[in-house]
This record gives sequence, C-alpha cells and structure tokens, in this order.
Amino acid sequence: LFLGDGYPFGLSQGPRYYTAAHLWEAPGWILVFRSVDHAVYLRRDARNRENLERIAAWYERQAIAFHRDRGLDVEAVIAESPGWAIAHRLLPVDHRALLRASTSPVRGKRMAALARLGTSYALIGAYQSELRIEREALALRPDAIAPRARLAHALLRLGRIAAAVEEIRVLERSHPQDPAAGILARAAAGAMRARARPDAGRWPPPSARLLGGFPLLDPAAASRALAGRFAKTLGIDPSRFPPLPQSSPSADPDPAPGPSGALPRAEKVGV
Repeated sequence: LFLGDGYPFGLSQGPRYYTAAHLWEAPGWILVFRSVDHAVYLRRDARNRENLERIAAWYERQAIAFHRDRGLDVEAVIAESPGWAIAHRLLPVDHRALLRASTSPVRGKRMAALARLGTSYALIGAYQSELRIEREALALRPDAIAPRARLAHALLRLGRIAAAVEEIRVLERSHPQDPAAGILARAAAGAMRARARPDAGRWPPPSARLLGGFPLLDPAAASRALAGRFAKTLGIDPSRFPPLPQSSPSADPDPAPGPSGALPRAEKVGV
C-alpha cells in the first residue's frame, strides 16, 4: 500500500513534498482512492488479492466506478457520481456553481470558473476532463499563460508528448522566462529521450519526476483558498490554515482568483 499526499505547489517556495500523483499509472499498482490532497495505491499481487476484492465490493455497494484491473475510474466518478465525488473530496464543494459559472456570458467570470475547474480536475488526475476545460479557456483567451501551461502538463501526464510540445513552444515563444514553461520543456525532453531508450518501460519515467516540480497551484493563495473550499466536508475551521508566503505576481494579465488562476512567477525553480 502506498499513500501519496500533498499539493503541487512546485519548488518555488522551498521543498514541499507532493506524492499524490507519484504512482499514477505505474505498472503493478492501481489507484484505490483519490482526493484533492491524497491518493491511495494498492500493489497488484497475490498477497493483496483479498484486499482488492474487499475494496471492489465496497465500491460496488456505493455504485461507484471501480475496476479490479485498473482501479478507481476518476473520470467516470466525476461524470456519473459528482455528489459522491464532492462528499469524498475529489471535487470542490462549489463544483456545481463552477459548472454554471463556466457558461457565463461574462468572460472574466467564465475564465475564473474554468481555471478552478481545470485545476480541480488536474489535482485528482482527471486529465481527460481537464483537457476539455483548458481548451475552452484558450478559445476565450488564446494569450493566457496559465491554461496553456496546465494543458501542456495534462498532455504530458497522458503521454501525448507531441501535442504537449506544441503547447510548450507557444509558451516559450510568448513567455521565455516563465519557470513553468521551463519545467514543462525539460519534462517533455526527458519523455522523448525515455521513449528512445531500449528500457522505455522503466518506471518512473523522467517526465513524471520533473512534472512533480510543476507549480499547478499558486502558493500565495492556495493554502487558504483550498481550506475554504474543502473545509465543509472536513469539518475544519478554515482559519486553521495560515496563508503561505507571498510570491511575486503572475505575468498573466487576467489571472483567476483562488487556486490555479495563474502560475507563480517565482524567483527560483529547481528540478
């Protein structure tokens, strides 16, 4: 059993361990639970066969999509059982309101909702759903930095390297000093080198290690914003979560408030 946790703040604010996506699609492991800030993976072997059956039976009683060979189907859960997903912290408590706001005729309101939706999907590994959201945001604002960076991140997570490289090149041309673009470019290069090697199936791939440093959340706002969004399901007073140190402002001219509205413009990013 492996328990991963943390938020993907990147490395701009010092060491912050993020392991929730560490075994995503790793050979020999399946996802048995996921939430916004942690994931539980089970090793698939004979010793865990009974555990797997108990887990599968529990999800069957809940009428939640779970496969014995692939584990929890996060995409199906958020599409078919959003209420369950909210109650178990896969989705934010205001998810339904975000869906409504994402169709608003007011562009700013719509962009803010799409940013929250895209990041909430990315945080639980629902990258296919995230692709649709990020592309919708870019259709509204082709020059926006954050949705394009998140789109490239999702494409890399899904192994769609060529498509990710196209998005990264756009970022590098328009914002060559952006730290997120640098992380994505190094992850893409590592993924391409890995595919060319004889041991292409080795785990973890270099891209997964590098993507662990991608700043999916703005560390200046994420701590209190995430606490406020999920405190109701946790029964926790949001004031217990102090704000993180401020980072320099994003270069995105129209950042969305709260989690993931814009990528941080950090002074130092290391991988």
